[in-house]
Amino acid sequence: MSYESVSMRKIKEYCKLFRLEQDVVFDRAKCLIDNYHGVIWANAHDGSIESEACDKTFNKDLALSYIADFNPSEEKGLIRDKMLKLFEPKWLMDLVATAMRQVKSFSVNSSDYNDILNNYMSDAPVTDRVLCSTINVGKTTLGTRKREAILLFGIALWGIVIQPKTEVKRLMVAETYEPKAMGQ
Repeated sequence: MSYESVSMRKIKEYCKLFRLEQDVVFDRAKCLIDNYHGVIWANAHDGSIESEACDKTFNKDLALSYIADFNPSEEKGLIRDKMLKLFEPKWLMDLVATAMRQVKSFSVNSSDYNDILNNYMSDAPVTDRVLCSTINVGKTTLGTRKREAILLFGIALWGIVIQPKTEVKRLMVAETYEPKAMGQ
């Protein structure tokens, strides 16, 4: 049996609390993070007349419905194309910023998680070596913290930020989940 950090145990408890399927949340969060900068950059407008027309066609409900329930195993190019068509940069930045505030308020390693996620979403990410030095951890610990950070971001986004805004609940844990098991 492999070692599981205190942070990961807490993060998994939040998955259960919000009735989120851990693997699906992780994959969705990773996919959104991987596409974040490209969507923001490609959809950024310079304030021209064309920009005003695009803002009027933004359908927040459609964008929210898609992000709440997209299939992360779908072909990456199709996901990126849908995000480019549906997401307005300011809306996506606000959504991500709200989730990031939740990550910052997490009780364990929140500063490291914040640094890791900001690096992922940066237009100029640093190497793992520099990131290890920045947060003062080894390469193995960095790998663990990256996974924890992505999962925590997903829980914040789909469990706290998005779930109250939509009735879509397809991230539910399998029917074998028993609430009494959480306290063990």
